[in-house]
Amino acid sequence: MSNCSIEQLHAFYVQERLLFVKLVQKFSRSLAESLLVMATWLWLEDFGFEHIFSVIMALNDPLIAALANEAVLCFRCLESEEPPNGFSQIPVTAEFMDISLQIIYQNRYSAITGIKNFLTTVCSRIFSDIVQQVLPSSYITSHNQPLIIPGFPHPTFGSINVMPSVASLDNFSSRNLFHIPSGIWGWNASCIATENDRTLFLTFSRGIPVSEAEVRLVFTEKYGETVLRAFTYLSTVETYPMRT
Repeated sequence: MSNCSIEQLHAFYVQERLLFVKLVQKFSRSLAESLLVMATWLWLEDFGFEHIFSVIMALNDPLIAALANEAVLCFRCLESEEPPNGFSQIPVTAEFMDISLQIIYQNRYSAITGIKNFLTTVCSRIFSDIVQQVLPSSYITSHNQPLIIPGFPHPTFGSINVMPSVASLDNFSSRNLFHIPSGIWGWNASCIATENDRTLFLTFSRGIPVSEAEVRLVFTEKYGETVLRAFTYLSTVETYPMRT
């Protein structure tokens, strides 16, 4: 674990903060949507597009607005039970990153988990002062209570706990440390994925029995000792769930 001051935290995320201000003030996007856009971009960066924020910062406002619109398409496609069709595309994003809505949907559970975590562990902290400035005073109940952000809890990405900014309320001193987890982003998707996100449901044809040992053998030969535990068949639908 590591400690850093509010000033250091804001300096580290200066590009993200500038973009967030642009979303909520210049583009007049709602706070909830802007937070989800930023969490989606942070997840994409962690997914492999390491220079996404440098790329976005170099663009003009119309292109940034277009990328934000496509980020909305990205997290909304994760809310659907149906994969995106051929007409649902993100051409501006694809011009700068080799990605599509289909790829994002294929990584749906990792994406949902990642966006949730960036929302709650990063966005809730680095944007708290900006959120407080934008929110009407009626949504700020007290210094000790989270800010009320319309649109949260979100049906897919859950709630976000944004505390009133100490810096803007109490003349924050750099001697007061803001505690964040170690690592650049403060989390690791592979470490915090829930059991549901690490569950495979395997369906086999009726009349062709497959043993647990055979299933384990297939996965351990390809991926190593990754299976934590397996359960018996569900006889009604012949579906075999396995924890990986």
